[in-house]
Amino acid sequence: MAKSLARGGRRDEVPSRSILTRAVDSVFDFVRLAEFEILFVFFFVVAYVIFKDLENACSFFRWKNREDVDIRSKYVIPRLANKIMELKKALPCYKSPVESNK
Repeated sequence: MAKSLARGGRRDEVPSRSILTRAVDSVFDFVRLAEFEILFVFFFVVAYVIFKDLENACSFFRWKNREDVDIRSKYVIPRLANKIMELKKALPCYKSPVESNK
């Protein structure tokens, strides 16, 4: 009996909820309704954050800039190619293992 008097109303009457309570309840209702979609988007956001710098993590496979390449390679590689051509002309019956696999 003391409770009903303290609230100032009838015992079976439901007190009105505040605006904040109704807003929080509507947010929770929305989250319950769209739980899968929210988790789906969250998964892709987390995957993007984790893997966005994966390409920059290892620079082993990147091409080097022309300034970084050893200057001797500009002379060595053409000379090796010329030497191979000379050997092919000297031995016309020679077939390299790479050419014989074709």
